[in-house]
Amino acid sequence: MITIGVVDDHMIVQDGINAMTQRTSDIVYWGGASSSVELLRLLETGAPNILLLDLRIASENGFDLCRIVRHRCPDVRVVVFTAHGSVGLLRESVEAGAVGYILKDASTRRLPDVVRHVYEHGSYFDPRLSEDLVMASASQGRTRSGPDLSEREMIVLRMIAQGRTNAEIAETLHFSYHTIKLCVSGLLSKFGVKRRTELVRIVAERGLDA
Repeated sequence: MITIGVVDDHMIVQDGINAMTQRTSDIVYWGGASSSVELLRLLETGAPNILLLDLRIASENGFDLCRIVRHRCPDVRVVVFTAHGSVGLLRESVEAGAVGYILKDASTRRLPDVVRHVYEHGSYFDPRLSEDLVMASASQGRTRSGPDLSEREMIVLRMIAQGRTNAEIAETLHFSYHTIKLCVSGLLSKFGVKRRTELVRIVAERGLDA
């Protein structure tokens, strides 16, 4: 079972996530919090697998709260759940330790699949923003030191940033699974990292001082 929590100062959002979990057989509602104080109190009794976090919680800083959660509960996968579709906010979220970024205008019917994807594969970023992030960072990267990427590598990197698996990338691009696996391994090697989520972090970092 996948346990999911939510931090949002609108009870209608918390109630909506709770109702969503009741329509699934594999996702359980862990609890909701309207502030950092409430969340930290809840975390004293346990932690969810995935935490949906709104960046705008009254006067609190959502990025700082994300960092606190990642420090106290490193196994919790924090997914930003916001109405603000900003590449800049996505970058800051990744820097703070978030492994996902979902816009609230996404269909609630898609949310369970997104939650499962984060649980099984480690990350998910709204395709509308992740593509802009990769392309902007790639453009800026041409004037900076860093690995040269082929057109195929750029496409695969963009899809990794969207949270796609190797199998999904292979099917979409009509390449064999082995070819995509080699391409991903090459990207990891070029950037000197071991995990796919680190590739997303690096993409964000390369665009921070735009």
